[in-house]
Amino acid sequence: MMVWRNKLEAKFTNKTIEVKTAMKVVSLYSGCGGLDLGVENAGPFKVIWANDCLTYACKTFQANFKDTKVICGKIEGIDNFPKADLIIGGFPCQDFSLGGNWKKLTERGLQYLQFSRCLELVKPKFFIAENVKDLIHYYFNGDKFLPIIIKEFESKGYRVKYKLLSSEKYGVPQVRKRIFIVGIRNDIDFEYQFPEETHGSKIKRYITLRDTIAGMPKFPEGDYIPNETSYSSRYMSRNRKRGWDEMSFTIQASGRQAPQHPMGEPMKKVGPDKWVFQGKENRRLSYKECALIQTFPENFIFEGTLANKYLQIGNAVPPLFAKKVAEGLVKK
Repeated sequence: MMVWRNKLEAKFTNKTIEVKTAMKVVSLYSGCGGLDLGVENAGPFKVIWANDCLTYACKTFQANFKDTKVICGKIEGIDNFPKADLIIGGFPCQDFSLGGNWKKLTERGLQYLQFSRCLELVKPKFFIAENVKDLIHYYFNGDKFLPIIIKEFESKGYRVKYKLLSSEKYGVPQVRKRIFIVGIRNDIDFEYQFPEETHGSKIKRYITLRDTIAGMPKFPEGDYIPNETSYSSRYMSRNRKRGWDEMSFTIQASGRQAPQHPMGEPMKKVGPDKWVFQGKENRRLSYKECALIQTFPENFIFEGTLANKYLQIGNAVPPLFAKKVAEGLVKK
């Protein structure tokens, strides 16, 4: 049983659901399974089949979803998908991220077409897709790209909604804005509603770093990238350390870019684009701390090298975030 560390939320578990009583889920671009874990916790859903092209991510997924058939390899080489009620996936975001190219559309940016191909072949009742917030502002050949993606999904027979959501509004202890795209097959009499915010100044206090990682080892050997691995000028161009009673910065898919642990003194600004550390208690968050901040359970298994683990965690949809979005597909 997987239990989320945060005691301010209800227990977050990986429920054992019989396939015959659950809605079947096909997972694309699965990564380590953050979106999948959240969906399975949202209601009677069972991920029966998953695909990713990264070997270590597939190993992580299989270690945590033992009953799921995992196909490791490029989705372009897959001609048959199992029948399912729901398709989920976060197709690659690098082309749309401000940290990426933003000058041309590569093969990664066209992966939404593979998602669409799967919709056409499987014809699920619903789908959930996720991507970075910058997709809203991405242009291709003078046109906004998100409406092109929406139109493609609509052409497969779906009513499509999208919304930009921020994870801290739903109990995740970090500021992380993401677009969720939800589709309902045209013949299904159901109106999806995005989740109402559960946390905020007028609702319920935000979940903090203290709530989430207090009590973890101060300097866990082998679980984080040490300070001897140099910090880039880009890293030191802004504040990277949030306090104990604040939410984390966004967890990224790079250990070198991991936020600082909240212990010790705050960083100090010494120039327009230059910050420095103060005192001796400074280090990057460990991959285990990043996983907790992403709302993975404490006993979730991550395979691969240290860099591989950071990448999988940073690329994942926070399970609690995914759970909130998927709950809207469950009739009350």
